[in-house]
Amino acid sequence: RKRGDNHRRCLYIQGQGSEVCERAEIQVAVDLLYPDNPADRDPELFLGDSQRKIYKGIPLKLWLNDVSEKELTKETIKMRVPLSLEVLRTLL
Repeated sequence: RKRGDNHRRCLYIQGQGSEVCERAEIQVAVDLLYPDNPADRDPELFLGDSQRKIYKGIPLKLWLNDVSEKELTKETIKMRVPLSLEVLRTLL
């Protein structure tokens, strides 16, 4: 694609990241990350003082840009089209 032709084609996410500290939640993540390597799927490898950690991102805001880069002017005030977090949750 040419620069500036991404009109409503890119999803932007503002969120908050945090370390996953619960064994059950780590187990879900490592099962997805390492399906073919059982040795890496022990949650203990990611807890405590271990250098290996699992992090999660929690989306707070979602949006698309309504104006492409080529259409921006000095008068452009609003270019974001907000998206519902509830819609995202139904897709996951």
